[in-house]
Amino acid sequence: MTIHFSRNGRIPALEFIPAVSNRAMISTTQLVLLLAGSSLTYILLPVAQILYRNITSSLGYVDGPKNPSMMYGNFKQMADDISLTSKWRQEFGSIFQFKGLFGITELHLGDVKAISHIISRSDKYERTPLTRGSLTTLLGSSILSAEGPDHRRHRRALNPAFGVAQIRATTELFVEKAVQLREIWAREITVSPNGAPQIEVQSWLRRLTLDIIGKAGFNYDFSALESSGKPNELNDAFTQVLHSPRASRYVAFRAAGAVVPWLKHLPGPGRGVVNNARTTMLSIAEGIVSRRKDELKSSAL
Repeated sequence: MTIHFSRNGRIPALEFIPAVSNRAMISTTQLVLLLAGSSLTYILLPVAQILYRNITSSLGYVDGPKNPSMMYGNFKQMADDISLTSKWRQEFGSIFQFKGLFGITELHLGDVKAISHIISRSDKYERTPLTRGSLTTLLGSSILSAEGPDHRRHRRALNPAFGVAQIRATTELFVEKAVQLREIWAREITVSPNGAPQIEVQSWLRRLTLDIIGKAGFNYDFSALESSGKPNELNDAFTQVLHSPRASRYVAFRAAGAVVPWLKHLPGPGRGVVNNARTTMLSIAEGIVSRRKDELKSSAL
């Protein structure tokens, strides 16, 4: 505090002059350095984890294709050529390693016994963070993305719906939809030019799955197999996210965000498409639940 006197020397004027201590300046500098160091650690930690995983992984002793890119690994090759894994199985056998995004070593299994062993022991063989993160981004937290105790809790709740009697009751529906799909394919083969039909099997199987799940699980008819030309919102949403021309870019960015968490906060390709798909799925699910509640209330009256 500094005291100033007026010219007549009688009226003192008090003026407070704030003083900045060296301690405060040091604290501010330390805070800036701390924030910068934390940000750098947050960015570089996933990189260090990837490097450590690749260096210590025993999969390095497993044969497999060469890594064409440290950033994309074999991902772009596999996205461009869906038959590439079949070619690699012929070259390296049913079990081989390949490189995913950021050069992460992944294991491909084509052996039936090995696959059966892993599927039957889901408590020991969990999905990778990349797979879980991608599923959570698209479908939210559910049985499809849960692991460990959460997955067991979901499964216990759903087990009564998958008993022998319940599955037997849906057999007729499976046969009905399979016959419907067979007739659709038969028509496409008949009208195909030059007698060389090409059927996009994956798209039709996705529609078949939607119809069966909707009818068997929720008593709701998606009519995904109908050839009336009427668009199906849920099927269109999945098509945009998983099977559109840019789907591989969307999948790559979701997968990258699962490996490097801070990428989730950046605007990237497909974010709007995924959000729209989730909104569509949520809207349809809420409609199904609402209708089912109304039906139960009506039957109780």
